[in-house]
Amino acid sequence: MRIQLFTIAWSLVGLLTVVYLVAGLMFDIATGLIERRKHRVLAVLAVLLFESDVEANTVHQRAGQLPTRALLAVIQTLAFDLEGQAAQRLRTLVRTRGLERHIRRRAKSWRWRRRIQAAQLHYLLDDAHFDRSVFLNDRHPLVRARAIESLTPSQAAPLVPELLGLLVGADAGLSWVIKQTLLGVGEAIVPDLIQFLNEWPLEHARPGDSRPGDSRPGHVLSVLEIAANLSDPRLTLALRRHCQDQDPAIRQMAVRALISGRGARAEELLIEALDDSDARVRVAALEGLERLGMTRSVGAIGHCLGDRSWIVRRAAGAALDGLGAPGRLLLRSYLTHSDPFARDMARRTLDTGAVKTGVVSVPSLQHRRADDGSSSASNDEGLALSANPKSGSIR
Repeated sequence: MRIQLFTIAWSLVGLLTVVYLVAGLMFDIATGLIERRKHRVLAVLAVLLFESDVEANTVHQRAGQLPTRALLAVIQTLAFDLEGQAAQRLRTLVRTRGLERHIRRRAKSWRWRRRIQAAQLHYLLDDAHFDRSVFLNDRHPLVRARAIESLTPSQAAPLVPELLGLLVGADAGLSWVIKQTLLGVGEAIVPDLIQFLNEWPLEHARPGDSRPGDSRPGHVLSVLEIAANLSDPRLTLALRRHCQDQDPAIRQMAVRALISGRGARAEELLIEALDDSDARVRVAALEGLERLGMTRSVGAIGHCLGDRSWIVRRAAGAALDGLGAPGRLLLRSYLTHSDPFARDMARRTLDTGAVKTGVVSVPSLQHRRADDGSSSASNDEGLALSANPKSGSIR
């Protein structure tokens, strides 16, 4: 009895092994046929799209006999931003082969992989006879991402409000694709950005108090990040509104968005942000004033040398040093300031600049000797430049 059971078991194992080998062999054969078919299609398309008119005409008839599934798969791998004669020939091929009907059919498929294929090929369809919002409202995030990625700037321009709305609840990948597409449109998106920033209510729960369906502050932060990459003065008033938001992260991003070359009005708003209650916002304002090169603001920056936050004091010192001679002159005047924190940060900044340039800051060292023992902050870091200027070492 045991021998019979053992024989049956080994027979089943042998049968399963044979089935596995046969299935694997058939799969390899099918995969090889598909790949060879794709290579033939790719060879024909390479001549049809990129060679001369004479050579393209010789393979035009062969292109009409290519299998539809392989042809769509190969076109899907092509860059969607083809220009010039190659783009015109590709559209002609799609129209003459009737591929538009297959793309529309795949756009309605229940299989998300086919919808992704249609999303990557929809740029070949006629704008007047196809609604691209079908892909933007798809339930699968990859379909939405592929559709947005393949939009040309002219196709994305009328869809800006919908694209801004898709930022709600979008993951990092989809959000990045949306922002890149919107920035590719350029300044044409500014009116929609202004409308969004002006209409979005500032009244909101405290940071961390999330509510179902409410993706803010992530949504507004994404929009402000887009605005930070557009140098358009029309955005200044809308950004000023969000500089007063309850969420410090939103105020910080709004301050950073003001840096992108918005003139004297931006300087005023950045100086106002130096009085913000959050240290991160004050640091962003100091970095913005340094980047804009506003030497008229050295006085306001100098007050931050005595800020209660060390990161703000450090940013103020770096900003004054970055503004050149006016900023360094103010730093020297703070070496005798009554505030020990401001005095210490001015000394640190000047000493760091001396080390970088290789020039000993004599006034800084003199004030250090005069102030040794009177400032607790100066004892934290006993920096002294070497007497040998060639060595540049720090003791």
